[in-house]
Amino acid sequence: MKYRKLGFLLVLMPGLAMAQERAGVATGSSVSAPAATSPLSLGELPSPAQAGGPGVRANATTLAVLLANLPKDPANPGQAMPEADWLRLMEKPENATLYPLRVTQAMLDTLDATKLDLRYHYVLVKQEEMSRLGGR
Repeated sequence: MKYRKLGFLLVLMPGLAMAQERAGVATGSSVSAPAATSPLSLGELPSPAQAGGPGVRANATTLAVLLANLPKDPANPGQAMPEADWLRLMEKPENATLYPLRVTQAMLDTLDATKLDLRYHYVLVKQEEMSRLGGR
């Protein structure tokens, strides 16, 4: 008997939910379902122009790693890419996952690794490789 009631409820509940959605659309109800947010979501943030900065909304630890990975300009080996351009580039989610940030053991000893932003991809490298690839 219990299984019949459970089966009935499992079939009935999705039907009732769809009926409520259709009733809300038909009556013009402005109540909508809450937006799904991720744990990394910070809610409504100001645009980079409003914030007055280059646009990266990262904590200080992640910002330090980002600036340590500032690439050198291939046209001028002695100069680095402008910081604002690099931060604006890494602000985009597709770039944040495509370009791994190199981290050395010395950085991990100095910085709190638990506060690194999980939206970025980190790779542990040796100090010699970091200096050879153009990091600070």
